[in-house]
Amino acid sequence: MADAVEDAVRRLLRSSEELKQFLEAEAVPPYTDGGEPGSEPQIDPPVANNEPGVMAPYPWIVPYITQTKPSILFYEPQDLRHARRPLYDLLSESCAGTPGDDALDISLVREHWTRSQVEDMYATEESITLRLRIGTFNVNGKMPSQDLSSWVRGQAQDTTDNFIPPLKAISPFSISELTINPLDQAGALSSNVESSSSNGVRDPALAKSRILGNVAVPSTTGEAQDPDLIVLGFQELDLSAGALIYSTETTREDAWFAAALAGLGENAVEYEKLASKQLVGMLVMIIVRRSVKGNFTRVQGTSIGAGIMGLMGNKGAAALRVTFNPSSTQNASSLPLRPIVLTFVNAHLAAFDEMFEKRNADFHDISRRLVFDSGVPATGAASPQFGYTPPTVPLNVYQSDALFWMGALSDKLGYDLKRKPAWTDRILHIPSHAVQVLQQTYTCHREITMSDHRPVSATFELHIPTVDAEKLEAFVHGLWKEVSHVEESGDIPRVTVEPTVINLGKIGYERRVRKLVRVRNTGRVPLVYRFVPLSPGGSIHPDWLHVEPKAGLIRPGSHEELTLSVEVDAQLAAQMNLRASTLETTLVLHASLGRDSFLVVTAEYEPTCFAMSIPRLVRMSGPVGTHAALQLVPEDQAATAPKEVMRLVSWLMTYGSDVNELFLAHGDPEKMDDIRRALDVGEELSEPNEDIRATMALSVGSCLIQFMEALPEPLVPVNLHHACADSLDRDAAFELLARFPSAAVNVFLSITSLLHFICQQGSHSTDSVRAQKLGTLPIPVQMCKDADSRFSADLAAVFAPVFLRDLPPLTPAISPVGKRRFVLHFISDS
Repeated sequence: MADAVEDAVRRLLRSSEELKQFLEAEAVPPYTDGGEPGSEPQIDPPVANNEPGVMAPYPWIVPYITQTKPSILFYEPQDLRHARRPLYDLLSESCAGTPGDDALDISLVREHWTRSQVEDMYATEESITLRLRIGTFNVNGKMPSQDLSSWVRGQAQDTTDNFIPPLKAISPFSISELTINPLDQAGALSSNVESSSSNGVRDPALAKSRILGNVAVPSTTGEAQDPDLIVLGFQELDLSAGALIYSTETTREDAWFAAALAGLGENAVEYEKLASKQLVGMLVMIIVRRSVKGNFTRVQGTSIGAGIMGLMGNKGAAALRVTFNPSSTQNASSLPLRPIVLTFVNAHLAAFDEMFEKRNADFHDISRRLVFDSGVPATGAASPQFGYTPPTVPLNVYQSDALFWMGALSDKLGYDLKRKPAWTDRILHIPSHAVQVLQQTYTCHREITMSDHRPVSATFELHIPTVDAEKLEAFVHGLWKEVSHVEESGDIPRVTVEPTVINLGKIGYERRVRKLVRVRNTGRVPLVYRFVPLSPGGSIHPDWLHVEPKAGLIRPGSHEELTLSVEVDAQLAAQMNLRASTLETTLVLHASLGRDSFLVVTAEYEPTCFAMSIPRLVRMSGPVGTHAALQLVPEDQAATAPKEVMRLVSWLMTYGSDVNELFLAHGDPEKMDDIRRALDVGEELSEPNEDIRATMALSVGSCLIQFMEALPEPLVPVNLHHACADSLDRDAAFELLARFPSAAVNVFLSITSLLHFICQQGSHSTDSVRAQKLGTLPIPVQMCKDADSRFSADLAAVFAPVFLRDLPPLTPAISPVGKRRFVLHFISDS
């Protein structure tokens, strides 16, 4: 049958007129629906007349008969785990001279390029704002007995000491990593600034957004706008013996829903329950504003047990999935807007520090088994008959435009006894590129004391582009038509790279150097490029070099600029200080279905005393930046402390001890670079004039902190951290110094003596600088009896994590309160 059809097609293509008639009457449209929800682009072999197995006779007919569809147009969202991974990690294994799977790479890069173009289009469109409030509460089997208004509604309150910063890498949930230390930057998400984004700066592009549900008058009083959607997650709703099996009892759910409505006060009449899902002790419910309830469709719920034997419902997760359809009442256009899918997971994982492996395993098991019904029959499923329902394609929780994961995640249980078990309750989120999620607040509610846990809440703004589905589809089809047939084209991709030899010059610690390389597509087909390693299993570039982007697509006649950059941090400097100063590498740029291009990159590294170990510094016969540094003196002739540290301490003692905000305010970056250069080459730090003395002092102070942070190992030996944190009096703290290495104890005493002298001067920190540097973490009352004690506590909060730096995963986290108390024994008289 296939041969007969192929012969018929060949006869039809004898003339251009017959070809035109064939295309108009018989050919499959360029783009047809296909593929499973959330799958990758389905690219079928070129076929004619929609008959499988009939190959296209000429390459130039491929655009008319190839069945393709970009996954961005599939009804279900892309898996967030896939969408958030770097493109280069998805590409096939390859190396110079041994290409990988070019067809797969072309498919992945093309899809990524199409999505990036759509994201650029979203940035130019107006957006609708959906306000969302999420709360999680482990109620310990209790029934509601207190006012929940602060948790449910988030009314104005004193939140100075209530802020809980999200922890970095606290669990396997950290898909999008935080880049700040929450204990140092807790104020960045201050919960008493309801109108700011998570980084304190609102995107100017959001000025065009319209508020859904509160469209009349925006708030100008600073109080929080009531949310459009309230999502509450409860754990340990029922601790009775029956909680070990599944139950359909709703008594407790009804009680907590009534308490939540009561917490909304006079606004309770504006809300109603949209959906809920309970698995014994776990309950997740969505409360929606009545005015927007009609915008939510396809409400689904699911749950999975992960308790005893991996099945019981005392541990596990319950989830809800909803589709939000922006209506034309919020959009000037009468066309339907592109919907977004929101998923909310409420999980309760195994407790206790020693159960971390069980928690991680349960998390991955929940991620795999917690699925929704797509309603689409699975491939090869039999037709329904005699009451048999065929299986459908499952949708996991990550196939969402935004995923919110809350609950008692039970990590960091032993982090701080005074906070136990506060660190266990978290609210995490992962957005896709189709919706912008801004976290407004993240707060605990210590005034609600009915349980051994405290409720946690977070507010978000979701900015949804107002792009109608028809416009989006036309835009994507236009892009796809340009780039969807790279593989079938008979033309070879052609590329030129300028320049091919790049000299980055001198590079050093905390100095950023960047160069641009222009890649031009000189061929007639789209160019898909990627960097490949020189040898199998190698890296595409050395650790001191960064290349962006590592892969991409360029249209014919266009070009793209690649950035080669170097920025040496402490970890990298510790390695490079021991290497040769002359650096050289070769980069290989591979054009898919084409040839390789080679780029030679050179640089000269300037060694630094930063990130160099104290034992090596005290044995160097000269400054790091001189040839004398290569010669190490015998250990019995080593200095008592690194000269670089003593020069910084001496300068501050002479010129900067009376400068306000010393060690609390940041120094000038340019002056800090000059100070580092002076330390490296052995130049003296000059006496400053009065106009710049304060700025210079702050810069020297910042360099001292930076020097301590960059040490390969903490100043206080790791094996003494627990003993230091547990020392309750000054005598016990001083006794521990005898167990320090001699050079380390000299450095420690020199710096703490400087801090003690500064505290004696009576310098104080302003509230604004303190909030910027330390955030809103509470300082124990015994540390703040007066202003001087408060200043001492501020300095202890800065230097404690520097002196007793954690080295995860080699060392367990230690209470920050204990670390600060140890430092205070040396710098404060009270």
